[in-house]
Amino acid sequence: MWNLPRFFQEAGGPPYGEVARMMLMGTAERISARRAHEVGLVSEVAQAGDASGAAVACAAVVAGYPPAGVQGTVRALWAAKEAARATAFAQAPHLIALGNLPGEEHRRSCSGSGRGEKPRVR
Repeated sequence: MWNLPRFFQEAGGPPYGEVARMMLMGTAERISARRAHEVGLVSEVAQAGDASGAAVACAAVVAGYPPAGVQGTVRALWAAKEAARATAFAQAPHLIALGNLPGEEHRRSCSGSGRGEKPRVR
């Protein structure tokens, strides 16, 4: 069976333990912007109200590069990610079936997940 946390780590995402924790904790826990940056979910955290300014600054840098170089780099990144994604998508139906129990069984499985309570932020 495909190991989804390993897939994210190999695809350049956050560490295995972080992905496993997010998957297991579900909606009972949220992740702060600081923590998301620390584990690699986001590449930058902007000051409150400055997300657009930070995005425009990055876009201006990229727009200043030769278009052929940018296009080649983006296509190389897409190709590398697609190879790993194709393997994961092949396993998706099985993984989705595991995570979606029928009716009452699903309600029982969620009873201890913190639903209805405010999620903890770390």
